[in-house]
Amino acid sequence: MQELPAEGGGLVFAVTTPTIETRCRLVRRFQQFSGEFPWQWRPADIEDFLAERRSGDKPISLTTLRSGSNSVAMFCAYLTHPAYGWTDFCERTFSDIPSQICFEWNTPEAHDRRRCQLDGAHSHKEGAAATLRPP
Repeated sequence: MQELPAEGGGLVFAVTTPTIETRCRLVRRFQQFSGEFPWQWRPADIEDFLAERRSGDKPISLTTLRSGSNSVAMFCAYLTHPAYGWTDFCERTFSDIPSQICFEWNTPEAHDRRRCQLDGAHSHKEGAAATLRPP
């Protein structure tokens, strides 16, 4: 990813063409898996998709799974952002609107956070037990 100067002195990150292509392929794969159009997607669809990719003969790594859920989440963020007009278009055309389907509770990030919390609680418990042991 390349950093580019933006107006106001900030930075803009330019995403490479291969990255965009990879994300688009993943979103298309998800759409084929769900059999639904983006304005019909629901949180259960991404859960099923991620579970399918993590199981079976060739389960993907957690890192790849996280990347996939991020790609779908970014697409949904684009689709639902008012600046792009897709929500209004879908409502007028299909009488339905797209929504974000990737949340903390149904993506790998939630599992990572829970694991860290459990690890932290375990470490705290071990530390507390050590202070209670006689020298």
